[in-house]
Amino acid sequence: MTALICRCYNQFVMDRLAEVNFYQDCRLVKDRPVLVGVSGGTDSLALLHLLVHNGYSVIAAHFNHHLRPDAGEDAKFVEASARQFGCQFVGGEDDIAALAAKEKLSLEAAARKARYQFLFAQAEKYATQAVAVGHNADDQIETLLMHMLRGSGLSGIAGMQSRTFLKQFSSRIPLVRPLLNFWRVELEIYCRNAGLSPRFDFTNEDVGYTRNRIRKELIPILAEYNPQIKERLHGLAAAARNSLEILAEAVDSKYQDAFRSSGKGFRGFDRQFMAGLNESMRIEIIRRAAMELLPQSEDIDQAALKRAAQLALQSNKTSRTDLADEVVGLIDGDRFYITLKSSTIIDSRYPQVQHNEPIVLNIPGKVMLDAAWQLTAECMDAFGVVESDTFNTDSWNVIIDADAVTSPLSVRKRRAGDRFQPLGMVQGTISIGDLFTNSKLPSTVRPNWPLVFSGDEIIWAAALQISDKVKITPNSRRYIHLRLEKLNYDE
Repeated sequence: MTALICRCYNQFVMDRLAEVNFYQDCRLVKDRPVLVGVSGGTDSLALLHLLVHNGYSVIAAHFNHHLRPDAGEDAKFVEASARQFGCQFVGGEDDIAALAAKEKLSLEAAARKARYQFLFAQAEKYATQAVAVGHNADDQIETLLMHMLRGSGLSGIAGMQSRTFLKQFSSRIPLVRPLLNFWRVELEIYCRNAGLSPRFDFTNEDVGYTRNRIRKELIPILAEYNPQIKERLHGLAAAARNSLEILAEAVDSKYQDAFRSSGKGFRGFDRQFMAGLNESMRIEIIRRAAMELLPQSEDIDQAALKRAAQLALQSNKTSRTDLADEVVGLIDGDRFYITLKSSTIIDSRYPQVQHNEPIVLNIPGKVMLDAAWQLTAECMDAFGVVESDTFNTDSWNVIIDADAVTSPLSVRKRRAGDRFQPLGMVQGTISIGDLFTNSKLPSTVRPNWPLVFSGDEIIWAAALQISDKVKITPNSRRYIHLRLEKLNYDE
């Protein structure tokens, strides 16, 4: 550590080392702006100064979390520092405590989510080449130890990368961490030498936060066993990243082979294919899907991933397991899902209606449902007396008695209390829920399954069963053809 500290006393050496990281590790260029997240603390202030000092075009961005009484002073300080360095300044804010309660996240996770949403929104607005943050080598060690304590796998031990894409915030603009090879003490010395006076965040001293306890309590204990423990752990993270690079291609290939669908808050995979993979590969696919959905989560440990990996092997038609932070593993029929509890899974193989209000279906007429499904009603000319079993042999096309319905028809998803008199049941009704169960309909598509109504009566549970009340009889003379079809749209 002493040798590392010494390099900070030479400002020229520090600048040159930083420039190598900017160009080589982070791939920054000087002819496009960089948006820098600046809290006002040592790390981010040093990063801002180093980028400016090395000739980069910089926009300083500060996000006020409103978690400390003096948080407003931090914002003023960063704005003044940006002016001093000749940088543009942008600011944002949110009530993180309220956000955490609303979205059932920890304060740390909610702060991270809101902060990155702000930073990447500004990066998009100003067309910057990257979002840069001041994570340093000590942060890397603390992150690694946090992941190890939670039972993380290889990706957790690998820690943070110098350049990465947080696809939930932007698929075009990378997040870069130019200071991962610098220790916190080096940055403190650099700030003193450069005449910088960073803001002090007293919450960094609060051992009620796990990261602070690791820094102030655990690392000093580990240093008693090995005074070079931080350097050793830093090397371990680098080795893990190298191993992950080798494995990434294999995981990418299997992920794509297993992948079947995605949407807001869910990823769907082929259950049989997943069951044919070894457990380690299933875990890596699940880990990647979970991180795509909730990358700010730090609570999904190896035990939870293993539980989810076991789902694909179960014989149940449906089953689920909670991972952490609202992430759920779910099997339903031939699909394996990683989803957020609050999300609705849309399986485009099946017709779905997400609208809360009924959709009017004129006769003749057609309506578009979700996932490129179309429902059509057509009038049919009278053509004499027919037997009822002549039609309705195809569940996607049904013929009903036009005189048994009132036009227009309507289409909606199920509601509590919906009941239905299926074909063949002369008296009485059954619940729509029982019909879905008897039809072995996948549970994930039941809430939004389309139901066709005449007035207040369900006349067709689409593609499943018509009502006995609208069946064709020897007395039927006018007919309506209802057709449900999947249009040839790309998913």
